[in-house]
Amino acid sequence: MPCAGGQFFRVRTEARSSHQAQTPALVCFERRSAMFCFAGLWTPWRGIRKAKEGQIDVEVFGFLTTNANAVVKPIHEKAMPVILRTREEFDIWLNGSPREALQLQRPLPDSDLIVLAPPKKIEEEPLLL
Repeated sequence: MPCAGGQFFRVRTEARSSHQAQTPALVCFERRSAMFCFAGLWTPWRGIRKAKEGQIDVEVFGFLTTNANAVVKPIHEKAMPVILRTREEFDIWLNGSPREALQLQRPLPDSDLIVLAPPKKIEEEPLLL
């Protein structure tokens, strides 16, 4: 999946046990114009998601993850997506053997990623009708 940044949800320490009060954090390459891809698997799936719907046919996609690096760990301590950066890595992921593709399952170097500051909240003026 091609993209230029990824959004992770930072769970505030006091809310970790309740999984509430999540704050988004945008992570991108140090060079903000760099594009990359998340490694993932796509497959058609037939099954029952909701009893009311009955059996359905859908296409599903899942991201491959790896251990979080030092930049991502304060935001999401358990994992980060596997990120493919070069044409060679894209080719290995799409056309290589499973053994070759799984060699790409590693955290990026810490120096390659930055966390962008969250956008400032804009106070809206009351709307007069």
